[in-house]
Amino acid sequence: MRILNLNNSLQNGSRLPEKFLNINDSTLLGSTPDEIISAVEAKIMKKINSFNNKLNISKIEYGNQTIIPGVQRTLYSSYIFDRIKISEDERDYYLQRSYIVNVIHDQLYAEKMIAYVLLSNSIQEGRNTTTTQQIFPTLADYISHFLSSPSFGYANLPIYYLNIINETITSKVMQRRLIEVEQLGIYYH
Repeated sequence: MRILNLNNSLQNGSRLPEKFLNINDSTLLGSTPDEIISAVEAKIMKKINSFNNKLNISKIEYGNQTIIPGVQRTLYSSYIFDRIKISEDERDYYLQRSYIVNVIHDQLYAEKMIAYVLLSNSIQEGRNTTTTQQIFPTLADYISHFLSSPSFGYANLPIYYLNIINETITSKVMQRRLIEVEQLGIYYH
C-alpha cells in the first residue's frame, strides 16, 4: 500500500487537515468541514498520482514523525511511503533493504519512504512566499543533510510540489518562480 503522510503537528496555531478549510473553492460552498477535507485530500491524491501513475497513492495519513533526523518538518512538508504487511520471518529481509519495521495494531509492517511532497500554503499570501519561505528553506535543509550522500539528487528521493489552492497562477513573477522550482528538479503540479 502506498501512503501519503501529511504533517499534523501544531505550528503557528494551526495544523492539517484543518488548514484545508481555508481553501477558497467555489465548488465546495455549503459543504461540511469533513466534506471539504475529504475533497481536498482526494484532489491531493489525484494530483500526486498524475505525476506518475505508478505512484498510486491509495491513502492519506496524518502524523508528526520526523522525516529526516535533525531536519525540522514544516507544516506543509510530507512524504510518500510504501507499507507492506510482513511476517516475522520476513523482518530481516526488509531490514536489509532499508525498510523500517513497525508494529501497527499487532501486525508487522515494513515501511520505506519513496518521495517527498511539499504542499502550497492553503491561502495565497504573496508572490514570493511559496518559494522563498516554503520551498527553498526546506530544500536547503534536505541538501545540507544529504550533501555527503552518494546520490546525485538534492534529497536522494524525488520531490513533488503541489499547489493545493484552487486557482490558476497568473502572476508572471510566481510563474517564473515555479519554473525555477522545476529547473531544480522539483516536480510541480
